[in-house]
Amino acid sequence: MSKYSKLIVRKLKSGKYQGILKYKDSSGKWRQTTKVSKQKLKRDAVPELEQWEKEMNLAAEQMPEATPQQHKQKGENTIENVVSAYLDYQFKKGELEKSTYSRQRTTLAVYLTPYIGDYIFTDIDRVAIERWLTALADKGLKQSTIHMAFALLNKVYRYFCRIGDISHNPCEYVKTPKKGDPKATYMDARQTRHLLKCCKDDLEEGGVLWTAIHVALYGGLRRGEICGLRWYDTDFDSGYLNITSSIGVSSDGTYTKSPKNKSSVRRFPMIEPLRNALESRRRKVQEDYGAIASNWFVIGDTIHYKPPTTLATEFTRFVRKHEIKDHFGKYVTLHTLRHNLATIGVKSHMDIASLAEMMGHASKAMTLDTYSSASPDAMELAAERLGEAFENGKEPEGDAAV
Repeated sequence: MSKYSKLIVRKLKSGKYQGILKYKDSSGKWRQTTKVSKQKLKRDAVPELEQWEKEMNLAAEQMPEATPQQHKQKGENTIENVVSAYLDYQFKKGELEKSTYSRQRTTLAVYLTPYIGDYIFTDIDRVAIERWLTALADKGLKQSTIHMAFALLNKVYRYFCRIGDISHNPCEYVKTPKKGDPKATYMDARQTRHLLKCCKDDLEEGGVLWTAIHVALYGGLRRGEICGLRWYDTDFDSGYLNITSSIGVSSDGTYTKSPKNKSSVRRFPMIEPLRNALESRRRKVQEDYGAIASNWFVIGDTIHYKPPTTLATEFTRFVRKHEIKDHFGKYVTLHTLRHNLATIGVKSHMDIASLAEMMGHASKAMTLDTYSSASPDAMELAAERLGEAFENGKEPEGDAAV
């Protein structure tokens, strides 16, 4: 039996077509869910909305029910089991990328199951959820970690509300934990010179780790993107670098995947130090193997890539050996080098749209919010520029205040 009533299609004032599916929630109250078609013509919109109707009913059939009373004794609808089943469902549908699925299952196992995993999914209330969040905070966890755990629980409750298995989302009555203010770390000029000197003194030019460090420093790539880089991505003729793939990490190993998101697939001109580093690596590979193929991995052994976790471990040993630290006195990571490039870009007044595209950020706002105030002398520089503008007679235009 279908969970939803027959599809209703109506034309909106905007001229678009909307599909409506009605259903009864667990209390017997009629509710509805809607979808607006992307098609302009009704003959095209109806098949799209009918397909949506099939997918919604299929989803309802495949997902375990959150409310059946007969399952309570068996514990089949505990928070642990319902969240686990939902993550499996998302993964099978392709809604979760493998590394994200693995990460969210770890979040479930570490931050939900030990605290609220045995609660019946439909019985937990605001007080219990707030106690859980307090317990996580008392453990000294980062604000971002608590936010991530809450977001996982919240998305599962939102799903079951949407399909009508439950009448309300208990997370709605809880103040969402803040993500925390991510501190975009960076290195000053002296620390950067120290890093490069250590590379020169302790690593072979053109070697795997030497190259990875330079690519992170001068290209701002994420570690998975560094490991996923192939020679066909390096366009030396035009001087451009293409980011087309990445290496993902999951609980059962590593694998090749698309970059983090759509904006992460990008193409940007190589600055001279980056180009020089990649050319050094190319010469080294040709010397070692007598040839080079376009599909070989830049950071790895010909057709075999260096796993991101292995690269990170080797880099950690290197920085600890040489006491390479950032501006805040913490040991540098590969991601620090990515932050460093973006911070320098903002500080040097690089066009933000271009910098955001180069970094693979989803928006210019993300670039500005994360890096605009990363350097403590940014405010001093801004004040200095403002003072110079007034000294040069460049006051803002407009009517004078009376």
